[in-house]
Amino acid sequence: ATDEEIQGWATKLNTRPKKCLNWKTPYEIFYKTVLHLI
Repeated sequence: ATDEEIQGWATKLNTRPKKCLNWKTPYEIFYKTVLHLI
């Protein structure tokens, strides 16, 4: 797999809502946590 393919799959997974995150995306959770620390 190329770096571009891996990056594409990572983006798809990180922008997909997850039931275990109360239907939020990992991307949303990560950035809310990071912004809260600033």
